[in-house]
Amino acid sequence: MAQGKTPLHTLIASMAFREQQLWAVVGCMGADGQPQIHAQTYVAMIDHGLDIQQASARRPRWLSVRFALGEARDTLHIEARFPGETIAELERRGHGIDRWGEWNELAGHAHGITIDARTGVRRGGCDPRSDGAAGVLRATARREGFF
Repeated sequence: MAQGKTPLHTLIASMAFREQQLWAVVGCMGADGQPQIHAQTYVAMIDHGLDIQQASARRPRWLSVRFALGEARDTLHIEARFPGETIAELERRGHGIDRWGEWNELAGHAHGITIDARTGVRRGGCDPRSDGAAGVLRATARREGFF
């Protein structure tokens, strides 16, 4: 480490606002797939009305990246929880498909917190593709000096 040096990692964290108030924070690992993971998580919450846990855990994931040398840059890696008809249609349209199992750690790890603007309640979500966890603290924990 030295002044002016940047760490060699690609971890991405994001903050989302609604009506100029912090609404969500999401962080993930997943190399070049991270922007795609963020987009899929936010689309699940905004367009499909899912909460952070549902968005990070229940939705199957896809990534369009190259994981290995010699692999096509536009390979579509896709978890098997997508409907078979969807995967077949993507293949019919010419996408190079790498079919993953039901859950694949290479699909990245997305964790996040949302904040209800009305109540202030914070909800956490953790990705079962990794060893993260979301916990609950009593509202008095701060006053009692736990954090």
